[in-house]
Amino acid sequence: MTDFKRAFGTSELLYGKDKEGFFAVCIDENDFNKLNNTLEEVGYLRDEIIDTIMPQLFDRKEMAIE
Repeated sequence: MTDFKRAFGTSELLYGKDKEGFFAVCIDENDFNKLNNTLEEVGYLRDEIIDTIMPQLFDRKEMAIE
């Protein structure tokens, strides 16, 4: 968590940890750009970020009301 806080501490994003792991909240394109820039600054490649983040953005099955 220390490394996560160090990376996201100045990102202006809401971030934290829950039972499933770490998260950052992105509301709009500006937030996504902040997330992307933060991850690139700590060493992730743009393609790795896109491959990991984009499927999560489009996976809405957990939001479905049953």
